[in-house]
Amino acid sequence: MGVIRDNCGRLLAAYSVFLGPGSNNFTEMRSNLLECVRRCYQLGFSRVEIETDSQRLVNWIIEGDCNIWYLEDFWDELHVYLNCIEYGVSHVFREDNVMADFLAKWGVGGLNSDGSGDYMLPDSLRCLLRMEISDLPYLRIL
Repeated sequence: MGVIRDNCGRLLAAYSVFLGPGSNNFTEMRSNLLECVRRCYQLGFSRVEIETDSQRLVNWIIEGDCNIWYLEDFWDELHVYLNCIEYGVSHVFREDNVMADFLAKWGVGGLNSDGSGDYMLPDSLRCLLRMEISDLPYLRIL
């Protein structure tokens, strides 16, 4: 699950993919990081800024090492793409990752989406996007 935006915050792509059972590390690596970097590469981006609410992923990328054996294939594939682009990585708090969090919950329900425009998103997600772009304050009710 992830959101790809331009430097002005406009939505370029959003996706949610059901992966089945797995650990949080598997989900973070496979869906959050690898899938997003792969899509950025396929869209032809040469420079990307990766923001994730997983401090563990940030640490792995900065340190250049993922020491979980069942993620090695994903880690190797990730580096194939990362070696082709210029990138930065940073941690954001979960509250700043509302759209990706929404897509994660949507994907867990088995609802897959590969929206590439605002018009394909659910109304509630379109609203979140507009609020974020406008810099207006909003409440997040858990």
